[in-house]
Amino acid sequence: MDKKTVYSLGYALIFSLALLAGISGWNNLLVLLHPLVYLYLMLYLQQCASLKGRFHKRLLKGLILSFLADILFRYAGTNTSLYLGALFSFLIAHLYFISAFYLDFKSAQELDKKGAKWAIGSSAIVFSLFYLQIRSHLGAYRLPVIVYIFIVSLLLMMALFRNRRVNTQSFRMVLAGVIFCVLADAGLLYGHFTTGISNASTWIFALYMIALYLIISGGVSRELIYKQTEV
Repeated sequence: MDKKTVYSLGYALIFSLALLAGISGWNNLLVLLHPLVYLYLMLYLQQCASLKGRFHKRLLKGLILSFLADILFRYAGTNTSLYLGALFSFLIAHLYFISAFYLDFKSAQELDKKGAKWAIGSSAIVFSLFYLQIRSHLGAYRLPVIVYIFIVSLLLMMALFRNRRVNTQSFRMVLAGVIFCVLADAGLLYGHFTTGISNASTWIFALYMIALYLIISGGVSRELIYKQTEV
């Protein structure tokens, strides 16, 4: 087996154990496995991509900030300050991912304008509808939530903009990862500001872990089709 397959199988094992611990309420085991999941992804990225270019370095920074956000979210409970700190860390992590994907878009900016218009239009509709769904529950937090939703929509658009600029495997894996990330972000916002979701922290953690694995794996397998800019 090649290195990527070995790391993927190892990640599947750690992720499965962490998910089982979350569902079963094995909190002591979960305290160990939570950081291990992120550290393992960082090792996977470093070993399989070598962190030579700007793209992979930005993915690593996004991963580190996602780790910080996860810690804050885990201990936030009803503490609004910690919750907003988690949102802010996730937001900065998303910006690093966006800046990484922008490098791929920048390699051939004039390519697939029709696809770009479709990505912008569909993202605007979906995220506007989601905001309207939760708007009445936001109170004084409407502005930060609007900013957060805008950044998440930009993340999805930039993932779509990679189409035809990178190899198909990388494009599909990163896009799938971003979709899982969007679902996790939606659960994070909906669960906090509305009626709540049963076992929310476990399922949001699971969605983010799937999302990050797919984004990192897509980054590892990335091959630029048009190499007009530094990667």
